Amino acid sequence: MVDHLIEKIQRTTKYIGSSAQRDEKFTIALSQTKLNTKRRIPFDFDTLWNLTYDMIVASLELQPATDRLKELDPEFKCLPSELVSENGKKVCDRLKIFSDITEKHSAVKYPTVNMYFIDVIHIRRSIKIWDKSSDDWISAMGNQIQLQFDKYWEECNKLLTVAVVLDPRYKMTIVSYAYKGIYDIYAEFYIKKMRQSGKNSEDGAFMTCNLISNDWDIEWDMDFKAVS
Repeated sequence: MVDHLIEKIQRTTKYIGSSAQRDEKFTIALSQTKLNTKRRIPFDFDTLWNLTYDMIVASLELQPATDRLKELDPEFKCLPSELVSENGKKVCDRLKIFSDITEKHSAVKYPTVNMYFIDVIHIRRSIKIWDKSSDDWISAMGNQIQLQFDKYWEECNKLLTVAVVLDPRYKMTIVSYAYKGIYDIYAEFYIKKMRQSGKNSEDGAFMTCNLISNDWDIEWDMDFKAVS
């Protein structure tokens, strides 16, 4: 369902942008539906879910114009409005976290690894919640994104974790919490593995000190919200 929705929106974008005549007809459609904007539906990339979010949001906002374009141009085919509206909103509710986090880090001149680590965990927790959705296609979307996340996490989790552990404000508290959210019943195994890795490092004494959990209150978690 998600792939079908995205594919149809991509086809709409390609169709409108394929010639000056088609773009002109879309401009007329915008005018006739009183959408006073020069905005077009952006094209996304398979691995950049924040751009997929932007594309679907634009598609929802410009839906009256694409419906009108279908009347002006018999060759143009698009998804039924109700399908785009219903399913598009469901997808946007879940992909919004990618857009928000991208915008957040883009606004920071020097983003820190600590901030990045927390946001990565938020994304992972969101994906996990999608699996409980009553819509099978939402669960399938979560599984698809999960595969991409796991590949990324496997490559960088140790570096991110060490950077967070070395921050005296966090130490192992936030890492333990994060690992429990990612690894579930296997969390303790990976936590012990990280502790052992720290003890075996060149600066083992310093790492061991920071690998001791503190009593820091995880306030950032209070702001976390996700849609199943």
